[in-house]
Amino acid sequence: AIGVEAADTSHRGSTCGCAQARERRGEGGTGSVGRIRARAVRLGAIASRHGWGWGMAGSVVTAGREAAAWKTLGAAAGTGALVVLASPGVLPWKAAGLIAWVSFVPLLLVLPRLDLRRAALHGWVAGLVFQAGAASWYPGLMARYSGMSPAVAVALGLLIWSLQALPWALWCAVARALSRSSATVAMLATAAAFAAVERFVPVVFRGPIALTQAAFPAVAQVAEPAGIHAVSWLIIVASFALAEA
Repeated sequence: AIGVEAADTSHRGSTCGCAQARERRGEGGTGSVGRIRARAVRLGAIASRHGWGWGMAGSVVTAGREAAAWKTLGAAAGTGALVVLASPGVLPWKAAGLIAWVSFVPLLLVLPRLDLRRAALHGWVAGLVFQAGAASWYPGLMARYSGMSPAVAVALGLLIWSLQALPWALWCAVARALSRSSATVAMLATAAAFAAVERFVPVVFRGPIALTQAAFPAVAQVAEPAGIHAVSWLIIVASFALAEA
């Protein structure tokens, strides 16, 4: 009896020892399933200790934000490019001026998603592209008649274009603030803000977007009773309405 009891006690001890060994190894089970689970736990602990999981997730989020930022900046640049294409003499077709009526749609689509600072930046980018395209002759003119080197002439051109784009930055900040209003109020006020910026903010070279309609006398006649900036107002209203559609 004493021998049987000792054997039973020894068996229970070895069983407990095996269980404790499995627990220490972190297998949490038997066979390959337990070993895989244990390895996963260890890898998770290592990743957590080194911050690998959060780093990869943060990289994905950052990459997504950067891609979205480039897309919105591309939309702003697209607006500037469309206004350039609508300007007289850029394209050989008379109907090219009609592009102006849709040119601000890309920019107006992204403005509500931006804060005031980024809205101003996007407006500046749109204005810079427009100014660089509409006044692309400026560096060549300065290099030819002033005797300055082409590199200096281009740098001066970039400075002038950048300053000329500031009114667009101001307008986009105002337009972003107005986007909290009702659609009708925002449309009319945003267009009025653009016309006011065109009229009253001082720039080196004035170039109202109303000039894109020089080939359409019926539209240009609006400028006779209301002024040239009334045509600009109509263009912004049309683009705003299309963006809201």
